[in-house]
Amino acid sequence: MPNNRANSITIRGMGSSDDKPVKRIREVHHSLKIAGVIVAEVVLLGIIGLSFWFQDLRYSLPTPRPNGWKAPKIGTNLSAGLNSSQVGNGRPTLFNFYNCDCPCSRFNLDHVRQLSKQFGQNIKFVIVLESGTVKEEQEVFKGLKLRATPYFDSDGKLARSLGVYATPQAVLTDSHERLVYRGNYNVSRYCNDPRTEFVRLALESVTAGQPLPALVKSSIPAYGCAIPTLMDPKNEGKS
Repeated sequence: MPNNRANSITIRGMGSSDDKPVKRIREVHHSLKIAGVIVAEVVLLGIIGLSFWFQDLRYSLPTPRPNGWKAPKIGTNLSAGLNSSQVGNGRPTLFNFYNCDCPCSRFNLDHVRQLSKQFGQNIKFVIVLESGTVKEEQEVFKGLKLRATPYFDSDGKLARSLGVYATPQAVLTDSHERLVYRGNYNVSRYCNDPRTEFVRLALESVTAGQPLPALVKSSIPAYGCAIPTLMDPKNEGKS
C-alpha cells in the first residue's frame, strides 16, 4: 500500500509538471494574439490618419493652373461673354463654381447657402456646375436645395472665359457686368474664419457701393479641386 501511494503521488506530480509547458505555450499564444490585434489596430488608425493628413495637405496647396490659362482683369466688362440668364439685369451677380465630386465644394455649400439667404435680394446667385453631363448636373442641382440659377458648364467654357480653373471658386460682377472679384471663399476650406470670408466681404462692399478691402484683393491663388474639363489635355490651352 505505501508503494502504491508513493507511485500515485509520483504520477500526479509528473502530470502537474508536464502541464506547465503547455500552459506556458497557451499563455504565449494568447499574448501574441492580443499583440497582433493591437498592431493591426495601430496600423489601421495610422492609415486613416495618413489619409486625412494627405487630403488636408492636398487641398491646402494651390491648385495647379492648366496650360494656356488666361483670366480677365478686375474691372473688365464681361457682358459680351455672358447671356441674359447669367447676369443680374441691373443687379450684381455672384457665380459659384461647384463640383459635386470635390470635397471642398461640398464643405463650402452651407456657406454659400448662408450668403444666398443674406444677400439674395440684392445679388443674383448663379451656381455653375462643373462635373458630368447636363442631365447629371441637373440631378445634382435638385439635391443642393440652393436658391440660385443653375448653369450647366459641362464643357468648362464659362469657367475658361472667367479665368476659373478650380472649385469652389467665386466670381462677382457689379450691376454693369464688370468683374469685381474672382477667387476663394476663405483661406480655410471649411469657411469657418469670418475674418477671411472673402466673398462675404466682397458682397458687403458691392451692395454698399464701396471698394473692396485690400484683404479681399489679395485672395488670388486658387485652392480646391481642379475643374475636370480644364485638366483634360484635349481642352488645355483653350480660352
